[in-house]
Amino acid sequence: IKDRQRNEIKGYKGSNNTLKAFHNEVVAYHWKFKLNDDLSLSENFTHFFQLKGVDAGAGTPLLTITGRDKNGQWLTLNHQNHGKKTVLGKVPLQAVKGRWLQVSLFVDYSDDGQLDLTMTDIKNKRPVMKLSFPHIDMWRGEKNDDFVRPKWGIYRSLRSQDLLQEVEEKVFFADFMVQKR
Repeated sequence: IKDRQRNEIKGYKGSNNTLKAFHNEVVAYHWKFKLNDDLSLSENFTHFFQLKGVDAGAGTPLLTITGRDKNGQWLTLNHQNHGKKTVLGKVPLQAVKGRWLQVSLFVDYSDDGQLDLTMTDIKNKRPVMKLSFPHIDMWRGEKNDDFVRPKWGIYRSLRSQDLLQEVEEKVFFADFMVQKR
């Protein structure tokens, strides 16, 4: 595939079940990441984290942390289920570039699920984004072996190459933890 750039750490079908979230499970994800000061964004998509369903669903991620370059530059939390995409929260990208962020994400994988996200600036210990959704559809699977897998890294469209730098882009990640409750 030549229209996108991808460098990811991810769970997949062959992963241990500890990395897969099944229906009605509650999973906590914790990690740190830092976007380089001069990181450029595609106007199509630049994902840094995804929860991706492995099911007969839409093929789109259920949840993403994404850099957006539309009406300004933003770091957004997006939810997409049953064809509807919703921006759940956003912060100006300039406020987080070059800063180590600690992310804690709790997901109840059910049709009437729950989603809690806290993203904290590690240096000043201030929350950058703090969101809670007690009744959100976090499941679209239909079979017993359907699951959701996490993906960290950079996954970026190359369709708007005029916006992207020709130098190496850097996104840093550390201290991953996936824990079922």
